[in-house]
Amino acid sequence: MSDETPTGTIADLLLEGFRAGARSGEHKAVALCVDVRVDAPDGSGKTDAIRVTLEENEGEAVNVFMPYRKRVLRGIQYGEIFASATDKSVFI
Repeated sequence: MSDETPTGTIADLLLEGFRAGARSGEHKAVALCVDVRVDAPDGSGKTDAIRVTLEENEGEAVNVFMPYRKRVLRGIQYGEIFASATDKSVFI
């Protein structure tokens, strides 16, 4: 893959591999991390966040978000972690 491959395409390829592993019984749980823009839970609008989607073969699926903001010459400032239930996409 080139450095210019869209994140969505990489995530889709990873999900295909996760699904194959789920069908074969190789995977009991999976986690996928991606960089996203999401509505802040405080209603302040969209924010950058790291999203970790967690899914277990006999359980539920959940998205966990860690908002962040890049600050010039001051690194990255992280916000409050929040989570929400999501639909299963691997163990279906």
